[in-house]
Amino acid sequence: MECSEFRELHKKYMSFPVPREVWDTDEGSEWNSHLHDCTACTDWNLLQEVQDRGASVEDYPCVHMAYHATFTCDEHPDLSECSKASIIFNPKFDEYHIGPRGGTGDDVLITRCPWCGVNLPESKRDLWFERLEQMGIDPVEGNIPVEFNSGGWRKI
Repeated sequence: MECSEFRELHKKYMSFPVPREVWDTDEGSEWNSHLHDCTACTDWNLLQEVQDRGASVEDYPCVHMAYHATFTCDEHPDLSECSKASIIFNPKFDEYHIGPRGGTGDDVLITRCPWCGVNLPESKRDLWFERLEQMGIDPVEGNIPVEFNSGGWRKI
């Protein structure tokens, strides 16, 4: 299957649930094989998903991090408790973690994308504490301004 045909068939095979009579065909098998064998189309597929979520890949280091950072789970608002969340993005500190997979342990801070190797942003954790202390706010017991609970604090 050529990339152009794969992309033309994208909606057909990514509109869940895909009926078995559609999926269990030679075309469905070819489409699925192409998805897993063609890096360009795999990344394009992730881009489509990120855009469908209303996000922009340009806001992230790569399409892989955009895909994982924009993942949400109806059952687990805290993704550190979700076994489906491969990567946990912490916008407050601009950090990416390999999650504890269902709350089973500590997460691991990563500095490169596991899929493409791009450098991820340097953690802003120390800067967050420094900014609050400069403002005279105790980061542990102080009344932390709401913008410091997201990445918004870096814009002030």
